[in-house]
Amino acid sequence: MASDVTGQEREGFRLYTQNWATAAIAAIAFAMACWHLWVAWNGPPNALIFRAMHLAFLFTLAFLMYPLGKERNAGYTPSVFDLVLLVIALSSAIYPIVQYDYFSTRMYYVDDPVQLDYVFGIAAVLLILEATRRALGLALPATAAAFLIYSLLSEGLDPRDLMLQFNYTLDQLYLTTEGIFGIPLSVSATFIVLFILFGALVERSGAGRLFMD
Repeated sequence: MASDVTGQEREGFRLYTQNWATAAIAAIAFAMACWHLWVAWNGPPNALIFRAMHLAFLFTLAFLMYPLGKERNAGYTPSVFDLVLLVIALSSAIYPIVQYDYFSTRMYYVDDPVQLDYVFGIAAVLLILEATRRALGLALPATAAAFLIYSLLSEGLDPRDLMLQFNYTLDQLYLTTEGIFGIPLSVSATFIVLFILFGALVERSGAGRLFMD
């Protein structure tokens, strides 16, 4: 266990878990690797579905591997609160897949969002900020939150303007492929994850040391 903990600390997080959590995280990471390799071989499905699946995997690993606060310094096993956040995050990532026909036929920036759009869209934005905070610290999500607040208040404080701007922002961020499901997530799902897998393979197989020698 000591050697495992040391290895995990080198990756930027500390994870002292029970066996079930370790096995679950390993299985999910393996499934994510297999999914992206299959996509690389066969070609990606629809862009929205592909990116939403990638986000679902990232949500799962983030909320299982990174704790809420400083307990990472003393040991960590996913809590009930972490699992609740994970379920909500997964629901927000899977919703566009389940409702793909609705997402592909609605007129964005014209049709008003329905109730579930508000629920899952707000949850997705907040939980992406929280997952980022857990993994990278407060600076990046605080900057993103500041820009989000600015976008909401840019048209003034009139309630009607606020609601219109809120709907526009929700459309942009969650109901199209120009926000959360935009180019950065596409690059992550298409290229970055494959480079990470290749780098891990080179490191673990000893090929990196072979090239250096």
